Amino acid sequence: METEQYTFVHILDPGRADGAGDGDSGVRPGSAAPGKEDRLAILALALVPGGSPTSVRRLVRDHAPATVVRAPANLLDNADLTDQDRAFLERLIAASPERLMVEAARQGDLAEQHSATILTFHDPGYPSNLREVGEAPPVLFVQGTLDAEKDSLSAAVVGTREASGDGLFRARKVAKMLVERDVVVVSGLARGIDTAAHRATLDAGGRTVAVVGCGLDRTYPPENVGLADAIAEHGAIVSQFPFGSPPTQSHFPLRNKTMALLSLVTIVVEAGPTSGAKMQANFALRMQAPKRHVFLMDSLIKGQTDHAWVRDFLERGAQPLRDIEDVLHVLPGWHAPPPDLQMRLFL
Repeated sequence: METEQYTFVHILDPGRADGAGDGDSGVRPGSAAPGKEDRLAILALALVPGGSPTSVRRLVRDHAPATVVRAPANLLDNADLTDQDRAFLERLIAASPERLMVEAARQGDLAEQHSATILTFHDPGYPSNLREVGEAPPVLFVQGTLDAEKDSLSAAVVGTREASGDGLFRARKVAKMLVERDVVVVSGLARGIDTAAHRATLDAGGRTVAVVGCGLDRTYPPENVGLADAIAEHGAIVSQFPFGSPPTQSHFPLRNKTMALLSLVTIVVEAGPTSGAKMQANFALRMQAPKRHVFLMDSLIKGQTDHAWVRDFLERGAQPLRDIEDVLHVLPGWHAPPPDLQMRLFL
């Protein structure tokens, strides 16, 4: 992957306060952005094997990140700890805080080598749609450029890797129509529906963000290297996994969850009962505050009436997608398109 086009911000570079709120976001009221050591400590906490994002945010809300890493055993005496936070501290101790700090520094070096950005949830560039969600990853690895204003109005177009010809057509058409309405198209860089959505967005001159299930030092699937370069040039590739992470089966559900949180809307074009797209829609339907919206392509509903999950999702609040204006009605600040763009999704 060519890297000269990317922008790099080192994890050790101090930022300034962005005025984000507290609560589940984990940002301490009135606090300044973390300094060099605290930024490195947040990355170290994000590297704890099997760690909980909500625990990271809660612990650094009440304590300086460097304090959590330096003396986790002392915090175990706190009677106000939740069982989840206590388990996280025990994992941190078992993983060796010193080793995690060394690895965090190494990840910063790798980010520089790959012209990438590492963002903590304290940083101004961290996506606003994720900042307010306690379950969101505390650290993101980014190639390309995130745009706080544009990316806040986003829709994920997802579906099966084994897509039909009709499914690929519909994914491309949905992506193009979203671009025409200034909506950022998010997808997962996978084969099939994801690839069709990304390529159609780029062809239409739009902005697209790929959320991936491996480290940024590799591209999966490998045939999408060129597509990944183009996405990074005209949008961003985002991962919650550190450099060196392979595209393992356990990573993709976490990737889908992050994609569901990053996007205000998830549009499922085609999906089977074990599809990651179905899993992403399930995550989105579980979100109550802040609310996320799920649309199932009308053709998917009609074509899979024997699948109980489709009926279940509709009963839980998913909506049939028959017209692209259905999506715009649930996006904040939407406006009607010009008359020549007011066409039905299916002609």
